Amino acid sequence: MRLLSSTNVANGQVTYTFPSGQLGMIQVVFDVVTLAAQILTLDLCGNVRLNWTGEDIINVPVRLINLINNLYGGCSEATFGLAGVNRVSIFLTPGLTYDAKTVYDIGQNDNVTLTLDFRNIVPLCASGTVKIYAKDKIGTMSYIHKILPKFCISQAAGQVPDSIPVNNISELYLDDPATNLITGVQVVKDNITVVDSQSLDDLQAYNNYIHLVETPVTNILAIDLGESKDIRELIGGTLTYRMTFSGAATLPLYYGFISNTGQKLVESQNRAAKMLSVKTNNSIS
Repeated sequence: MRLLSSTNVANGQVTYTFPSGQLGMIQVVFDVVTLAAQILTLDLCGNVRLNWTGEDIINVPVRLINLINNLYGGCSEATFGLAGVNRVSIFLTPGLTYDAKTVYDIGQNDNVTLTLDFRNIVPLCASGTVKIYAKDKIGTMSYIHKILPKFCISQAAGQVPDSIPVNNISELYLDDPATNLITGVQVVKDNITVVDSQSLDDLQAYNNYIHLVETPVTNILAIDLGESKDIRELIGGTLTYRMTFSGAATLPLYYGFISNTGQKLVESQNRAAKMLSVKTNNSIS
């Protein structure tokens, strides 16, 4: 990992612009010491926004990314201490979690920024930093994985239907579904029912099993549209869903999807070839 930016937590926010190159991962670390009787939480860490030449690629709470990191085979730290050291890490990857070849390919004409808004933790902290790291990696950018927010609102008990008019959705994330009064979920993609459960407990149990969690998880529910880990399974059109509520509530819903990068694939292939050539020549000499 290569340190790109370190910002005093007292600043409350930071926007970092990436230089051109290829990255396989971005890491953000909150490393702070809280004041007496104060403790950090994931909710207080605010929002992370990755913008690619005017278009949001990721725009979600830090908390969500930390939970997602833990679901997909990692141990993303979240260590809290009353009037002491508090640390939170999140990891942003360019492709799907099971894709080790895709990279963020940042060209000379790309304006790629990472904005972190952590103003809520400023009053709690005695000192600390928010650091941005990146992992250099050679690869291609045939697509990019995006995660964006949507809210499902219920005025009373019952079913709330809605749709997400985006192609190639890869997963849905339901944030704290039990607390937000969800009792059932139905998801249909391309006229095929992929989830139909009127028991949140049953669906959560399945979620924990397929994600190989070692202790029960209830504060996030991930519905994967590509369990075979074959990216072709994700290709498709509009996704519709029905959330069943036991009362009035607002469910934070986040959807991941893959987006074709077009000419960027060719650019990244050329850049990767040049980088490999340089590495080979240097090793020979």
